Amino acid sequence: PDPGIQGDRGVVRAEPELRDIIRIQRWHLEGPDDGIYRVLSADAELQQGLNPSFVIFDEVHVQPNQDLWDAMRFGMGARPNPMMIGITTAGFDRTSLAWDLYEQGKRGDIYFWWSEPADPNADWRDEAVWVQANPALGDFLRLDALREDAAITPESSFRRFHLNQWTTTHTAWLPHGAGWRSSGR
Repeated sequence: PDPGIQGDRGVVRAEPELRDIIRIQRWHLEGPDDGIYRVLSADAELQQGLNPSFVIFDEVHVQPNQDLWDAMRFGMGARPNPMMIGITTAGFDRTSLAWDLYEQGKRGDIYFWWSEPADPNADWRDEAVWVQANPALGDFLRLDALREDAAITPESSFRRFHLNQWTTTHTAWLPHGAGWRSSGR
């Protein structure tokens, strides 16, 4: 069985409210009004021809291109009131789908919510900065987990995954904001 469905089945079994309205099937979940819930592979070609009414698209920043996004979005065309939600942390590739959506959101072209520190050059080790970028801190995101990650994670990765800041590279040997300075010679 698909591991994604196994995880969904566990959630359904653990929640009494869901157990009463969701039927677990071998390859999908069935909900009220004949709704079907399934985890899809990231292979865009396999998703052509689907006609979803609601899509939760997770980790947009790792999509190699926008083919899967387009397959889902264009497939929704025949549905009344379709909804597509993209969820992601920041990435580093400014030629990516996630960057394009980030830019569209900042311009107000699409409904958009993004959480990051107010100061893009804020000290990534400052716990007050962590609070700005992590609304779930103290709820399901534990402060001790961020402290541990800050001690062992490279700065660029911590900025992307915990501060939701776009970086210019996957990894960097210079600290954020450091750059080449001419001596004037």
